[in-house]
Amino acid sequence: MFYLVFFAQIVLIGLTVLLIARMYSLVKENNFPMSHAETSRVLLDENSPDQVYRTPVEKKERKTSTDRQVANARVDSLAKSQIFSASQLLVMKQQGFDGKSKDRGNWLNKAVACYLMGASTKISSHFQCTDSDTEDVIMFILTRNLDLSYEAALGYLTPEFLNSGGEYRKALFQSGKEAADNWLREKKVPADLLITSAISEWGLVA
Repeated sequence: MFYLVFFAQIVLIGLTVLLIARMYSLVKENNFPMSHAETSRVLLDENSPDQVYRTPVEKKERKTSTDRQVANARVDSLAKSQIFSASQLLVMKQQGFDGKSKDRGNWLNKAVACYLMGASTKISSHFQCTDSDTEDVIMFILTRNLDLSYEAALGYLTPEFLNSGGEYRKALFQSGKEAADNWLREKKVPADLLITSAISEWGLVA
């Protein structure tokens, strides 16, 4: 009889230890309150514009949701920017021009880059991309579609690039933004905003 009681006590102690370990694990993961006081306590979410009060678990879920939105915005921006860029480069190819060309002192290549940069900026803004992710989208478009090295593409992201070489670079950047805006809304680009039309105005193609 003594041994049965002793054995029962050992089992009870073991179960108690397991229960305590499990509770500690849940507390570390913020999935279980440490006390009734913390259960009833709410925290001010400083990142919320309307100053919503949230529990610790709600804050964790909200952060996860925000991270997911940022990731989705980046993926959507990359995909749409690539589709748009490929369609405009196809327009150039159909008219006998190579957007990757390094001829004419790189003017044509840089003109195409300005147009695609403007378009990618607009598309990224549409999907509410972060500034950092927008730069990544532009870098991807330039290196993938224009055969630019990473270092060369990085140079195109500087304010000096758009501000140098006359007004045509800023004008083409703006044309790309307007073309992408129309493409996002109407699923097409007006003839006067096609990449060939935009760069033809500056005598870069004939």
